[in-house]
Amino acid sequence: MRDHAGGGTDGDGVVAAKDERKQILIERFANDLREAFAGLRDFIEILRVSLAVVLLFGLLHGKNNTPHRCIWTLATISVVVGIFGVIFYLCGPASSSSLDTNLSTAQAGSIWYKGVFSYATAQKFPCSLLIITLISNFGTFLLYMMSCIVAMVAFHEHHMHNFLKHKLIPAFGLVANLGCMLFYVIGPFSVPGMSAKEPFYALGFCALWGIYGAVYFIRRSKKIGKSAFIAAPPAPVVG
Repeated sequence: MRDHAGGGTDGDGVVAAKDERKQILIERFANDLREAFAGLRDFIEILRVSLAVVLLFGLLHGKNNTPHRCIWTLATISVVVGIFGVIFYLCGPASSSSLDTNLSTAQAGSIWYKGVFSYATAQKFPCSLLIITLISNFGTFLLYMMSCIVAMVAFHEHHMHNFLKHKLIPAFGLVANLGCMLFYVIGPFSVPGMSAKEPFYALGFCALWGIYGAVYFIRRSKKIGKSAFIAAPPAPVVG
């Protein structure tokens, strides 16, 4: 056992080890909890997207009782996104000079490495995985912002209106999601290491998807004979 002149005792080391173990356990529990909530969120997202695609492309298959159009549409989109993500994932900010030195002569001549760009070429393309991640994040931010706006508008003159639940909390959610989205766009101009190209590619894709959705909504409304926009509030139902 060391004396106090030596800087401490073995008991101090035991206490430090116990504290470190507690910290590790707390961090593991926090990570497990985060992963559990992330899995639940992903499950809800899958259900939401599947329901939206089912409503978009029709009901279940007449013979197999499965959403066949939904499944094939999501599978096709997944294939395209996967190919795009694999080809350009070492481009843009993820590229490095090691792209020119890591491959052997045999690997460079193999068909399996034909998609590997040189360092000079890889710098010209955006990072595909970053674009996919940003598109997903921007879509989530936009969805949550619209949900907050709908909550504030829908309960504005409702008899169950509550300032905390239907004004303050949705307004905070709207500002928080807008701030997160703006950081991805403004951050590259002030934070070292952030790329400015990928956020604008993601915004462009979201804008095109939004235009497509608006066109589909207007055409669908005309097809079923319903107005896309309500000019006046509906007449109250007399019981």
